[in-house]
Amino acid sequence: MNISLVLTAAGNSTRMKTSIKKEFMPIEQDETVLAASALAFLRYFQNHTEHRLQSCVVTLPKKQIYQGMTSFFNEKTLDACIALKLSPEFIIGGKTRQESVYKGLLKLSQYATKPDIVLIHDAARPFVDEKIIHDIITKTIAHDAAVPVIASVDTQKKLEKEKQYIEKHLERETLVSVQTPQGFSYKAIFEAHKKAKQSNKDYTDDSEIFSDYTNKAVFVVNGNNKNIKITYQSDIPGNLENKGFGTT
Repeated sequence: MNISLVLTAAGNSTRMKTSIKKEFMPIEQDETVLAASALAFLRYFQNHTEHRLQSCVVTLPKKQIYQGMTSFFNEKTLDACIALKLSPEFIIGGKTRQESVYKGLLKLSQYATKPDIVLIHDAARPFVDEKIIHDIITKTIAHDAAVPVIASVDTQKKLEKEKQYIEKHLERETLVSVQTPQGFSYKAIFEAHKKAKQSNKDYTDDSEIFSDYTNKAVFVVNGNNKNIKITYQSDIPGNLENKGFGTT
């Protein structure tokens, strides 16, 4: 089974309110958020040789390709890439997450051998564990699409468009939050993204694109509360200011 990985890191990290992009920040000695996210997958494929990680594409801001490369590589990721005979590619992302993922899928289409499935992961989720990756791959092989979800712990409400009152009281038991990595049949998600690109809708989630343009079900696996997407300074272990990353 040939598998490709698309790591999205082209956002501007405005909510972090720091002078450095969140994926480039260290979460421990000699390891950035981006490197930790990548390493989770590299180690998985080193341990699970029944699947082959044939390619990895990292989407980055136009002016930060070099910084992205230096943030990706450390001794651990470099050794893992050598062991897997993998040469990651770093490309310019888009103005939106949807556009960045599409560019990543487009890059994969240029390879002589196309992947059977593709894993799409937010590079700002460095705490993804091996079980989630394994479950997503297994479920994607069986059903063409799979995403990790966690149950909602708060009671959810639907607001009236102008947000002036509660329009509907939702059943918490049927609501989940979606995480990444999300796994898809490469051919199906690429075709779906092509169609979504022609629409006027702005998508923030690839499973919604898959559902809208394939008429196939997206299956779920159990996510993990530790698999958070780093959004604020408080999401990174330690004090950023003590590490030299002051607010802007």
